[in-house]
Amino acid sequence: MLVTVLYRMENILKETKQYEESGFADVDKDAWYAKAVNWAAAEGIVVGVDENHFAPDEYVTREQMTLIFHRYVRSKGYSAEVRANLDRFSDKDDISDWAKDSLAWAVEAGLIKGTSETTLSPSDSTTRAEMAAVITRLCAFAEKE
Repeated sequence: MLVTVLYRMENILKETKQYEESGFADVDKDAWYAKAVNWAAAEGIVVGVDENHFAPDEYVTREQMTLIFHRYVRSKGYSAEVRANLDRFSDKDDISDWAKDSLAWAVEAGLIKGTSETTLSPSDSTTRAEMAAVITRLCAFAEKE
């Protein structure tokens, strides 16, 4: 769902050869989200959970969501280098190494808030409401750029 939203935000509604296949064995070419996944993979916004799998039926964690948004923003040429100090969050050691920069960027950019004043809950599943709030903030962020 997340990459489909970004895909539609990009207004990429036509099929192009460049985005025909993502290479993910678990993304059926006729799936409603296939074009979006193919686009996101081609743009380097997603790389999958491993070399051959996207895991389209799995929930997106908060740290995965910030990584996807960070890559999206960078693909648009927006500034994505600022980083918040995450020391105030008691669960900072729970953040995966691959997500530290993107989570610190998302906090500093105001895209993501903690689940409390002292926790980020990086491995928690992202709810649709949280995702909608972050997408709204992402749109505001893009307008400033």
